[in-house]
Amino acid sequence: MVDKGIHTFTPLAFDVMADKGNHTFTPLAFDVMADKGIHTFTPLAFDVMADKGIYTFTPLAFDVMADKGNHTFIPFAFDMADKSNHTFTLAFDVMADKRNHTFTPLAFNMADKIAFDVMADKGNHTFTLAFDVMADKGMHTFTPLAFDVMADKRNHTFTLAFDVIADKSNHTFTLAFDVMADKGNHTFTLAFDVMAHKGNHTFTLAFDVMADKGNHTFTPLGFDGMADKGNHTFTLAFDVMADKGNHTFTPFAYVVMADKRNHTFSLAFDVMADKSNHTFTLAYDVMADKENHTLTLAYDIMDDKGNPSLCINFIDTEEVATGEEHINKCIDSIEKYHLDPRTSNIYQNALNQLGILWTGRREYNKSLNLLLQAESIYKAFKHEVGGAPWSYSEYFKPLPEDADVVEHERAVKFEDTYTYTTFYIAQVYGKLNETQLSAVYCHETLQRQLSSGKYDPQEWCLHAATISQYYMTVQNFTMSRHCLACAEVVYQEAEVKYAGAESDDIKEKLMQSKADIARCWTKYGLAVLECSKAQLMKEVESTDEEEPGSVKRMVEVSSGGDHNADRIGNQNGVDAVHDEESSADKKMEQRFQLETTGFEEMVTDMYVKDFAEAREVFLQIQKWINVAKDFYKIDTYCNDYVEIIQDHSAAFKNLAFFELRIDRQCKMHKRRIVMLSAVLKLLNPQFYLLICRQLMFELADTYSAMLDLKVAAMEQEGSISTSHAVTKINLLTKESIEKYQEYLTSLKGGKSDYPDEFSDMDTRPALVAMFCIGRLFSKYIISDIQVRIANMVKSQEAYKFVVDYCERHPSAAEKVKAELEICKEMVLLMPIKMEKLRQQYTV
Repeated sequence: MVDKGIHTFTPLAFDVMADKGNHTFTPLAFDVMADKGIHTFTPLAFDVMADKGIYTFTPLAFDVMADKGNHTFIPFAFDMADKSNHTFTLAFDVMADKRNHTFTPLAFNMADKIAFDVMADKGNHTFTLAFDVMADKGMHTFTPLAFDVMADKRNHTFTLAFDVIADKSNHTFTLAFDVMADKGNHTFTLAFDVMAHKGNHTFTLAFDVMADKGNHTFTPLGFDGMADKGNHTFTLAFDVMADKGNHTFTPFAYVVMADKRNHTFSLAFDVMADKSNHTFTLAYDVMADKENHTLTLAYDIMDDKGNPSLCINFIDTEEVATGEEHINKCIDSIEKYHLDPRTSNIYQNALNQLGILWTGRREYNKSLNLLLQAESIYKAFKHEVGGAPWSYSEYFKPLPEDADVVEHERAVKFEDTYTYTTFYIAQVYGKLNETQLSAVYCHETLQRQLSSGKYDPQEWCLHAATISQYYMTVQNFTMSRHCLACAEVVYQEAEVKYAGAESDDIKEKLMQSKADIARCWTKYGLAVLECSKAQLMKEVESTDEEEPGSVKRMVEVSSGGDHNADRIGNQNGVDAVHDEESSADKKMEQRFQLETTGFEEMVTDMYVKDFAEAREVFLQIQKWINVAKDFYKIDTYCNDYVEIIQDHSAAFKNLAFFELRIDRQCKMHKRRIVMLSAVLKLLNPQFYLLICRQLMFELADTYSAMLDLKVAAMEQEGSISTSHAVTKINLLTKESIEKYQEYLTSLKGGKSDYPDEFSDMDTRPALVAMFCIGRLFSKYIISDIQVRIANMVKSQEAYKFVVDYCERHPSAAEKVKAELEICKEMVLLMPIKMEKLRQQYTV
């Protein structure tokens, strides 16, 4: 404007005029005249105003002449009337030998024409260096910034600003600093050879990329690291050009020095708007021998666990597809280097992350393939390459100076990555119901965590207790017990670790962990008793003579051992034999390196053979149940509490098998009835229908077991039944029938009739319950023949219900094969028996 009195201009600011019709402005140009009509301004051209009294000028103001034909420049010419209030920064008369220069760059057209020759003591100067390159730039080669830096180079700050020319077709620019005592043979392209004392310098390199950016390839920052590289920080800032159409950028290529341990690189990229046709190569040449190694890592920066942080951020923010895209880019870019020591660990981490991603999508087979591939990378590297690959952190943070420490850290990171791999594989195998393989990898994970010392004791003890359940199912009681004992030992570590914790949440989790371990011990004890029972029965059957078919089947079916409503599954019919021939060496290979003798001696890992041995196991089960009940209460953890009570009932049931005295067996079953009935009364079937059905069925089964014992006691005594005994038998029969009927009524869903077809889960329990009702009606001891015939009719109806249902639904016949056979026989026999009774009644 005409009036410039209250304006402040920074070097890169433009005061745009009213008439903008025919002007072209390059950076650092101010149009400050009154008449702005038809001017074209070159960079750094100031038309200083009439009144220059209160302005401060830096030495970047050039008054370019009209006639530039013969290149006679007075670049720093100020034609001012009053020079009294101006401040000029110090300028250098470049080089001692100025004979071959056409330019006298630092001539001031002032009253006393001051030209500065650099002084002897250059200790505390700040220099701002700027060049106005001429209009005719056809065939020139410029070395614009060649400074002979002084003897004492320790306290200087250099700010280098380059205004690159408009026509760049035939120019070569060497922006070089020759800063050593001997400058004879050094040529630097965008490079800094830092001075003899390199201790504490910070370099900020800013590039102003040219106006015409059409088809250029830029390698803007190449650093040749100095001899002493101890404590430098490099901040590399790139100003990516406006026209980004067809460029290939290699933004930062580091020839990393021999000593790479103490450097921090902050890499800031201004990524362009149009990313469709660009290739970014972040290349590190990191080997001592760099001739044959060009490593292209198109990889997102990783977090402290070796995970690609960018992809993790996308996944955590539910942008899974974008996260997957980043992981796949990483894998594709380094796949051919999967056994290269510089990339193998990164590749393995990327496969882990992609496996987790597909697990979240429930694509378990695809996830498993990726994780197994990660495992194969680990094993191949160990076998074919040896040692440990570089850890991801070596690219992004300082490392210890000790080479042995570096190798150790690499090995630790490599092993940690594989531990994550085994953990994820165990989880995926679990999802695929491959319990054996899941247990194998889970065991390996726990072993590796324990060896490395990197584990949360609370989580570790729960995983160990859980894996014990697998060993229990295959009757490897030695390993099952060992895992539980290890869980106890590590739980003690958790108690010590969180002893001073004030958080109620932490305290509650500790108590719950203790209860969960106790519940796993309970399952172990029950498995020992149940498998011992099955083993004894096999031994007895192998020595006894075969009984008549139908009678033997009745004994087997009426035992009631598998009539547990929705938990049916032949839990007690395990036929596998305990492998007592396993070598001690093999067991030791699997054992965790913990002292567990005290906990393992609490309970046996062998089959029990008599009541005394069974009782020892039973007493331990009761202790564990009491520990579990201390945490799991019916009002807060109803389902868990009921399951604990059911386990307690199962303990009495299994102990009763080893008891020879019938009266003591009855007392044990009576204890079961008391505890199960008490829980059932507290539950509302509207909310806990499934649990109520289980309890109803188990109570009916328990009453039936007591009934069989009472009948057996009468038969053993061989005496005439007393009225008390008869009353007891009839009462037990009635109670058992009522509980079975109560269970069956719950299947009607509030209707008067049973559904035409039971659900798959309810089919076997419902048909077994009906079969047992048919059997129980024949157990009544009644002298009245009419009542006996009526009970036989009800018994026949129950048997016929099972037969008819299986005829309508043939698939159900396979679920109750033994019971169906007996039902068919009884449907034929019952009319004959009833006819005989009628004839007796007539007589």
